[in-house]
Amino acid sequence: MEQHHHHFTTLLLHISALLLLLLTNSPLFTTAIGINYGLIANNLPSPQQAVPLVKSTGANKVELYDANPTVLKAFDNTGIAFTVGIDNEYLTKLQDPSTAENWIQCNVKPYLPATKITSISVGNEVLTSNDRSFSGCLLPAMQNIHSAQVKFNGERCV
Repeated sequence: MEQHHHHFTTLLLHISALLLLLLTNSPLFTTAIGINYGLIANNLPSPQQAVPLVKSTGANKVELYDANPTVLKAFDNTGIAFTVGIDNEYLTKLQDPSTAENWIQCNVKPYLPATKITSISVGNEVLTSNDRSFSGCLLPAMQNIHSAQVKFNGERCV
């Protein structure tokens, strides 16, 4: 009986290892390395100089805290996926659907498809901040940005 138990345990280990190998190579378990790209600092490299630096880290995702046109243009055709941020100061204005449409037209559409903008983050730490003045604006701003994005770029682009 002891030997049968040993074979069964060995078989389970082999099956587990095979499943682990199969699952980690599946699309369900992809590896992504991302970086946050801020522009408020001293002695920053230019966006053109930042491209090889980002690539050298193996990063394939970047979160940009705004929609800086120089950065978005510098990353044309790199395949690096971008999340473009909208700062809290715009939340009140983005409650107006036409303002949201204008934001997408100016800050996203000109860079697609060359720059791989995959998502837009609306607001920064709005719900966890001590400043509650933007919390009521967040959902309408998100809805208007999403509607504008779908209108101009199609649902699957961003």
